[in-house]
This record gives sequence, C-alpha cells and structure tokens, in this order.
Amino acid sequence: MELSLSPVAVLLSRRPILRLLYPKLRKLFNDWESLRASWEDIIKSNLAHDRGEATRFPRLLDDGRKEFDMKELLGTLHMYIAAGSDTVSGSMSHLLSYFCLHPEVQETARAEALALERDPETSEDLRRLPYLRACILENQRLHLLGSALPLRALQDCELLGQPIKAGSRIIIMVKKILEESYNEGTEFSDGLAEVA
Repeated sequence: MELSLSPVAVLLSRRPILRLLYPKLRKLFNDWESLRASWEDIIKSNLAHDRGEATRFPRLLDDGRKEFDMKELLGTLHMYIAAGSDTVSGSMSHLLSYFCLHPEVQETARAEALALERDPETSEDLRRLPYLRACILENQRLHLLGSALPLRALQDCELLGQPIKAGSRIIIMVKKILEESYNEGTEFSDGLAEVA
C-alpha cells in the first residue's frame, strides 16, 4: 500500500505491529482501505460507462485503459488529490492574505472577476481574467512549492564559467533567482500595475 512518499507512511505500512498497537493507526489504515475501494469502484464505473464524449478538461481516464493498471490509476488519483489539496490550500491562503494586505489589488481582481458575470468555465473565460492570473502567478513566484531545483548534468558542460562534469548534481535556487530578477523581488504586486 502506498500512502505517499513520506518516510513515516513507509515505516507504518511495513510495520504491521504498529497498526495493532495503536488504535488510531488501525483506524487510519481501515479508512484508507475503504477510501481506495471506493476510488476503485468509481474508476471501474467510469471506464465501463465512458462514451468517449469530449470534455472541457483532459481526463486521466482518456488513455487509462491502455496505459495504466488499476494500481497505477489509484496511485495517480491519490497523487492528484493529496498533492493538490495541500498545494492549492497553501497557495490560496497566501493569495488571500496578499489580497487583505493590498486592498487595491483585491478590488481590481474582484472587479475583473465580476465583469465575467459567471464562474469561468472555459480556457477562453480564464483568458479574460489577466489581472487575476497575474496575481496568482505573482503569488506562485513568492511562494514556490520547491525553492530549489536539483538537476544532474547529463554531459560535461560549463555553468557561469565553472566546469561541470557529467553526472554532477546541480542545485538551482529558483526562489533566489525569482526574487533577484525583479526590483523589490520579495514584495507582492511587483509588475501587477502593468497588467491592469
């Protein structure tokens, strides 16, 4: 059973004695198995009833029956839900706090959203919200999910005048680059006036 890539989850899943000794862990694993069973039923139902109708958004199941087995589909669904819930809620929290700290930005974004007169449903609707998009991108610039990007050199090369051998690990400090690429790069609303 894969709960996540968390070392704690791996430890718990490989030590059944822990589940026996701790009632809350036993409940967690029982709930987890129940949730996975529900997801499996939903996936099977969607695969069985899929009529090939076009949707607004790409679907995981479009190629699911060809490329993924059930374990992979369940793992991918879990990844979307678990990874997305933390990142979306964290990002929204930061964006809402910036809106509170900058009421003029909030008013402009609100006016733009209200001018659409409905919830955005298509990519064209989203293109009609450039200021809100700029706010979201600015928020993402300031609050990256990962502030560093580890890479491995595939071949001998040079970076900023320094020789790098093939196989070397390079860590790029993306957050630092994004902050230093702008005037007052640690402050929100950098460049938003250009969008309005």
